[in-house]
Order: sequence, then C-alpha cells, then structure tokens
Amino acid sequence: MTRAALKKLSLAVLCAVAGIAHASGVSAEPADAGMTLLLEQADFWRSRHRPDLAREALNRALQVRPDAEEVLYRLGMLSLDDEKAARAWLQRLADNHPGSARIGELEAALRGSKLDKSALARTRLMAGQGDSAGAVQAYRKLFGDGAPPPDLALEYYQTLAGVDGHWQEAREGLEKLHAGQPGNPQVKLALARALSYREATRRQAIERLADLAPQSPEARTAWRQALLWLDAGSGDEALYSRYEAANPGDTEVAARFQAMLSAKRQEPGDGARAAGFDALQGKRNAAALQSFRLALNHNPRDAEAWGGLGIAQLRAQNYRDAASSLRRATELAPGSQDRWAKALADAEFYGKLQTARQKRDDGHLDSAEALARPLADGSGERPRAAKLLLADILLRQQRDAEAERLYRDLLAAAGNDRAALAGLYDSLLRQGKRQAASELLGRNPGLADALQGGRQQVEALALRDRAEALLKQGSGEEAARLLNEALRLAPQNPWIRLTYARLLDARGDPQQAQRLMEPPASAPVDAEALHAAALLAMDQARWDDARAHLRRLPPERQASPQIQALEQRLRIRERIASVRGTATGANRLAARRALRALHDETPEEPLVRGEVALALAELGEPALALDMVRDDLRNLSSHAPADYLSHVAVLVRTGQVAEAEVLIHRLERGDLNAEDREALRRLRNGFAVAQADRQRQNGDLAGAYDTLMAHIDESPGDTELMLAMGRLYDTGKMYKEATAVYDSVLKDAPDNLEGVRGAVNAALGGNDARRAAQLIERAGPSLDEATALLLSARVAEANGDHRRAIALLESARRKHRRRPARPASQARRPS
Repeated sequence: MTRAALKKLSLAVLCAVAGIAHASGVSAEPADAGMTLLLEQADFWRSRHRPDLAREALNRALQVRPDAEEVLYRLGMLSLDDEKAARAWLQRLADNHPGSARIGELEAALRGSKLDKSALARTRLMAGQGDSAGAVQAYRKLFGDGAPPPDLALEYYQTLAGVDGHWQEAREGLEKLHAGQPGNPQVKLALARALSYREATRRQAIERLADLAPQSPEARTAWRQALLWLDAGSGDEALYSRYEAANPGDTEVAARFQAMLSAKRQEPGDGARAAGFDALQGKRNAAALQSFRLALNHNPRDAEAWGGLGIAQLRAQNYRDAASSLRRATELAPGSQDRWAKALADAEFYGKLQTARQKRDDGHLDSAEALARPLADGSGERPRAAKLLLADILLRQQRDAEAERLYRDLLAAAGNDRAALAGLYDSLLRQGKRQAASELLGRNPGLADALQGGRQQVEALALRDRAEALLKQGSGEEAARLLNEALRLAPQNPWIRLTYARLLDARGDPQQAQRLMEPPASAPVDAEALHAAALLAMDQARWDDARAHLRRLPPERQASPQIQALEQRLRIRERIASVRGTATGANRLAARRALRALHDETPEEPLVRGEVALALAELGEPALALDMVRDDLRNLSSHAPADYLSHVAVLVRTGQVAEAEVLIHRLERGDLNAEDREALRRLRNGFAVAQADRQRQNGDLAGAYDTLMAHIDESPGDTELMLAMGRLYDTGKMYKEATAVYDSVLKDAPDNLEGVRGAVNAALGGNDARRAAQLIERAGPSLDEATALLLSARVAEANGDHRRAIALLESARRKHRRRPARPASQARRPS
C-alpha cells in the first residue's frame, strides 16, 4: 500500500472513531482531535490551491460533527465562485449558529467576490512591482469603508506590512488571521515575514521561519533574508548556527554574522558604511547618503563607502557625482570593478542624457543631437530614453520624416509606448499626414487625452509643474526661467500666468504681478482668466477687485459649487483681515469682541472654519481655535479630507502633538489628491522642523537629530528638513557636516536664501572666510542687498577688518529700513 493510501486510511479511521466517540458521549477529545486535523488539512490544501481536496476534507469533517460552525463557514468560502452554493452554506450557517461572527465574514467574502476583477488585477500588479503604498490605496478603494474580504485579507495585510506607518496594523491583521487559521502555512509564513521587517521582532520571526523552512522554500528565503537584516550581536550565535546546520553550503550568512560582530569592534567609519548599505537595502536613500559621507569622513580611501555613495547618488539622479564616486571606488579597489560596472555605466549614460536634454532646452539643438545620437544605439531601456530625446530634437529641427521613422522603430519594439505614440502623432501632423494621424488616434483612443490642448500647451504645463516643484525647494531664479519659457509656449494660459504672478508677488513686485493678471476692462474675457485673476487679487488682499472679477463670470459659472465656495472664502478672508486690523490695535476689548464674533459667526463648512481657526490661533486665541477644530473633528467622515488641512495646522501651532498625528493618519487614509497629499506632507514635515528647532534650542541635539531623521527618511528631498538638519549641525559646531547639508540644498536650489546663509555661517564656523566670500559672490542677485551686506560684514569681521565690517553693517541697516513691509493680510493664500 502506498504512503498516500496509508495516510488516507489512517485519517478515515481516526474520523470514524472520533464520530463514534462523539455520538456515544464518552469523550469529546477524539472528536476535537479529528476536527482539528481535518481543518488543518483543509487549510493546507487551500493554501496549495487545491480546493477539491480541501472540500473533501471539510465534507469528512461534517461527518464527524454535522453542522459544525467552522466547517460550514469554510465550505462557504470555498464556494465563492458559485454564489448560489455559497449562499446555501451561509443560510445553513445562520440557521444553526445565528449569533456567529462567521456569518458577517462570509457575507463580506460574498460581497468581495463581486469586486472589479480588472481593478483587483491592477492592484496586484502594483503590489508585485513594489508600489506597496499605491497598492494599499487601491485595495482600500476596492473594499470601500469595510475590512478586506476574508479571501483577500492575507494578500492585503502582506502588502500593508511593507508600507511605512502601517506595519502594526498589518501585524495585528495577520495575527487575527493566524488565530482563525492556525494550520494555514501561508498565513504562518506571511506573519513571520511581517515580523522580520522590524528589528524589535526580527529574532521572533527568525525562529518561526526556521520552523517553516523545511516545508517551504519561500520560508527558507525569508529566513535567510531576516538573518542578513538582523543587527546581530554575540548573543545571536545560536540563530546563525541553526541556519548553517540546515544550509551548510551557504557561507554568506555566516560571513555576514562575523562581519557584524567585527563591525561592532571596528572604527566608527566601518559602522557608518554598514549603516549606509542597510539604508540602501531599505530604500532610505537620504540616510544612505549621510552614512556613506560619514564613513568617508573617517576614511577617505574606503572603496566600499565610495561605491555605496555612488549608488545612493545614482538613485538621487545626481549622475555626475555618482559617476565620480563609482570611478573612485574602482580606482581604490581595482578588483571590485565588476561590482560597480553596471551602476557606473548607468551613471555615465544618464549623465550624458541629462546634458543632452539641457542642450535641447537651451536651444543648442545640434549639440544636443551630437550628444544623444550615440546614446540611442542598441535596445533596452537606456537606448529607448535616448531615442525619445533624439526624436524630439529632430522635431525641433523640423526633420519630421526622420523623427517619424525613429518613433515607428520605438513602437515596433513596444507598441504601447505612450510617449512614442504622442511623438509619432506630432510628426505626422507636421508633415501634413492628417489621415494617418487620424487613424493613429482611432487605433489608440487614450492618445487623444494626452494630446488635449496641443503639444505646446502640454509642454508649457509640464514646465509650470517643474517650476512649482523648484519653488517648493526655494529655487526662485530657475523657477522664473522655466515659467518664462512656459509663457513663451502658451502666453494666454491663465494658470501659468498665475504661477508666475505669484512668484513676482512673493519677490516683492505686486504691481507687476497685478499687471500680468489684470483682465481687460471691457473686452470679453475667458472665464478661466477671470477665475485666476480673482485668486491673485485674494492673495494680495484686493477684496473689491476679486469680487469684481467673479461678478464678470458667466451666470452658469458663478453658480458652480467651485465659485460659490470661492466667494464664501473671499467673504471670510476679508472679515479675517478686518479682525486682524482690530486685533493689532490698542483697544483690546474691541479686539476680543471681534475675535469672539468671528468664532461665533463662522459658516459650517470645515474648509472655511479651518481657516478661521488658524487665524484665531495666530491672533492669540488658541482656546477658541481648538474649540472650533475639535468640534469639527467629531464629524470628520462626512467631509472631504482636504477640507481639514488647516485643522492640522492649528493643532501643530498650538502644540497638540498627539491630536495632530492622529488627524494626519486619518486624513492620509482618505481620498486626497496629489496636491493635498503634498500639502499634508509639508505640514507634517513643518511640524517636525518646528519640534526639532525647539529641541535644538533647548540643548537636546540628539533628540532633534532623531526627530529630523525620522522624516528625512520618508521625504529625502525636503528642503526645509535639510535646512533644519544644517542648523542642528551648526549649533553642534559640526561645520563639516553642516557644509555637506547646505551644499546638497544649494545643488538643487542654488538661490535658496536660507541655504546660502547657512552655508556662509558653516564656512565661517569652520574658519574658512574665503569660502564664505565665494558663496556670497556665487549667490549674486538671489540674495537681497541687505542680506548680502550683512553676510559680507561677517566675512570682514572674520578677516579682522573691523572697520569694513562696521561700514557694511550700517549699510545693511539702512537697506533693511527701506525694504517695503508686506501686509499681514497677504500672508496666506487660498488653495
């Protein structure tokens, strides 16, 4: 008799004995044992995608205990692809166990079986490609407001475990699944994997994975990875010995353990280098850059640290520095050339491509073509990027037929390449091949959306988006250049004009900003232009002008919810401005009455109430502000998450740390667009900066560092966080580290005023007055004259030229007095 047959026979005997014992009332234990074994076998077969064998085990379990609650539930779960059968099992479950929690779970699973299968497939694809955060959002959209259906819970919590800030929720979900399915090996594996993602639970995960590994290659792989991740010490030897005994041919894990032990006994630079590679593996690029630079401060000839730094710079798209670092790594350790070869090739390639793009953008098309053409040879992702650039250059050179051939070559390799389709369409139109262009649109319906408004409008809006990103980094000069180029392409686009006008306004030229946006007094004006002009008028506290622009809109546009909401915000902002004037006056009683009236008479919309609450907090009435915010948050679910961004700002401003964090987490789970998510991220980071600055000023430098790093890991490109880190290093007299931080800021935003100030201070702190003077000269017009004079005075003082320092300080004082003050009413801008 075969082993499989013996197993089936022994199981059948066990079940029969269990059934007899149960019927005779002699003992419940054999029945329980038989049920447990059958349920575990059903779990096993279901995890192996054999529902037929799982159903067979459950049907035998019904013979042991007819109408058993857990068996009925699981049979219903196995029948989800047959709704009629699943509902029959649900009815039988409800009839025999009317109070069972399993009824709701099976109903949820039935609802889940009707989910959009194509959307579910796209969500799984996102998760498979590593976009865990996007996949979780997509899952939640599929599930609505409810919990994941039981048949999707495992994959959902596995994905959730990979999203920062949601690991604990994922762990609790997996533990609940494990409690309900203790024999399911896939659930056991998923829970063990999730535990391996955190250092605090990694040893527990390693023990569980070691137990699972003999039956699961996936568990063995996860076991190995957890050991490589572990911050091991001498007390962990047993964990590594167990792995080595089971996998005698795998020497890398044992070597890693010995390296970790050695690292704890070695120089600080070695630990920093190891931390850099750990950060790279954990996709924390900013932390990796910092760790590798720290390692190189200790040992400038550390080839491994140079290589790691090059990889981190490559991920940050800093191609020139990446290539330099990787070449240095190869020079210091020629035997490691193969290790860094691919990364160096990528850095050199994309660095050249970046230069070619810049030449194209600057109008040097022949030079751009000469750089791009050799990069376009071959196949694969790198040549594809170069071919797209080369084809665009050919279009700009009016070599439309050559561009068409290149786009067709790209589409022959990848027929759904959207960028190549758009380029081909453009090249056909330029050659007058309208029939061919029309047929291309017919074959690719989605292409029409990408081309709406024309190619120049699309390119102009892309330039505007890049300029807005630069403005957030503090790089006004480069942003102004891009906006000028965008306006050259689309001079009548009101939203590009608004972005440029706001830049002019912020730089102290409100009249020029107004002239740029002012619509003609009598001629017909586009509704979008009037809308944009009203927004700038509100920015500048020109309330009557804003009202006049909105009144010129067509009646149907005036009646739209968007304009109605804007008019309401206009009224409330005008009132806030009036109250600000009263509050800053000498009559405190009148001021308090005005603030109380503002609090009591605010409309019910949370967006408006949030702005009023923020104004109250700014005007010295935090209790009234918090009263409004907390009242609104009782009905949070009934309004859009974006309406509560000002509420977060109030909680942050009034020091309600815990409440702010809770609200941020709730809003993050809501339906926010990209702009609102960016605003929420800036609020969170701004809160971290304020907290770190307070810690720094109170002497808690270590606490300030921890506060900043927790957010820099999540937002490695955030300028305000980096500037706060620079201030921290400056306070700690770590001028070399401060210089590295400010250099990083100025590399992305050369005219960032605080970055220049900080870099000058760091140079002076490090007794490098020459570098400080060079920084001031390099900043040029990006520094206002008063600031330039003040910094120059500090340089003169450092050089011992006290007379010149005093003269410069006096000039700076005079310039500062002449600087026009900006009205307080212009400090905030409507979204």
